[in-house]
Amino acid sequence: MIKKIFFVLMFAMMFASSAYLYQTGVMRGGEQKDTSKVIVDGHAVVVELAVTPQELEQGLMHRATLAKDSGMLFLFADSGKKIFWNKNTYIPLDIIWMHNDIVIGVSHLPAISDGLTKILSPDNVNRVLEVNHGWANQHSIQIGARVW
Repeated sequence: MIKKIFFVLMFAMMFASSAYLYQTGVMRGGEQKDTSKVIVDGHAVVVELAVTPQELEQGLMHRATLAKDSGMLFLFADSGKKIFWNKNTYIPLDIIWMHNDIVIGVSHLPAISDGLTKILSPDNVNRVLEVNHGWANQHSIQIGARVW
């Protein structure tokens, strides 16, 4: 009897964990994504990491949804002006431009349904955070905010 209860509880925990990971964007299409948690001016975001050239190019393209308080953190090997665009991007996004651990700008990137848009970083950046549109405003993210 105890074994049966143990297995039922384990199954329930595994199901709940899988549902949470899918909801936060960690698991998609059966594959595990590299994730981390970043704190932007005191507000937590669960992020997928974009590091490889393919990940940096793909970004959040072809996603129909993005869970609340989640996003994608782009980690560039070099610092410089960066251009982001909304090709095959189905959800509107906030783009938080960073140099190291300091926010240097916040932009809005509309969904592709509003037309093709390209956005240039306000200055040299080596990190960029994409989150749901309105997240930065909702959390009062300003230039100079710290990210860790």
